[in-house]
Amino acid sequence: MRSLFASTMRSISAMHFGSSVAALRVAFCVSSFMGQDKPATSVAGTSANTNLSKGTEMAPASKTPDSSPAASPHDSPVDLDARGNEAANREDYAAAMHLFLQASDQGYAPAQSDIGWLYARGLGVPQNPTVAASWYLKAASGGDMQAQSNLGWFYQSGIGVPEDYVEAMKWYRKAAEKGDNLSLNKIGWLYLNGMGINKDPVESMRWFKKAADQGYAAAQAQVGWFYLVGLVVSKDYAVAMKWFRLAADQGNATGQNQV
Repeated sequence: MRSLFASTMRSISAMHFGSSVAALRVAFCVSSFMGQDKPATSVAGTSANTNLSKGTEMAPASKTPDSSPAASPHDSPVDLDARGNEAANREDYAAAMHLFLQASDQGYAPAQSDIGWLYARGLGVPQNPTVAASWYLKAASGGDMQAQSNLGWFYQSGIGVPEDYVEAMKWYRKAAEKGDNLSLNKIGWLYLNGMGINKDPVESMRWFKKAADQGYAAAQAQVGWFYLVGLVVSKDYAVAMKWFRLAADQGNATGQNQV
């Protein structure tokens, strides 16, 4: 995305919303080879998988918006969003929100996605998955890839919205069309488990392979698992190890456990 802070605002695999995380993780892990969509990082004291690597603690007391220079009426939404990310890098989440909202007022979808992320994590605002989902929907409808991926996960997991695998697939597809590897991997997982669509391991492998070929570690581990067990491909231990090693080289736990 647009800055160091924004680059951490990856799709959410499991958020710490009360006691629901354990249930979400159980539902997500179809086998010891599944559910490795993101590097393991604790969020608010949980062991949920996530790509949100900015920090694991809840938000500290934020500074006031006055800590950033006042926005000019002539500032573009791109500039406002960039300054919002700079403020977030300093953990000045109140200033970040102030700037993101100004960019959002100009219809800038990436800033709307950033606001959703702040609400999802509870950074500078009370953690609120329902409000996060509403901002992700606004940004996703405006074409923001990251918001589309995040919204897909929210629908898949029933976070802030009713659980709906068909809606999850719809938003994952939109993000996947833009090249989002995590969404490619999620689509493979939905096909593998028949969630919101007929179970189809052939189609599942096709989506996992797309992400794996683009270097996505979790998908590389999934492809390795297909070859290891001989699902829709001939069993081939050597090929399985090749994919597991590629995943392991990127720090993927499943790949590391297999090599």
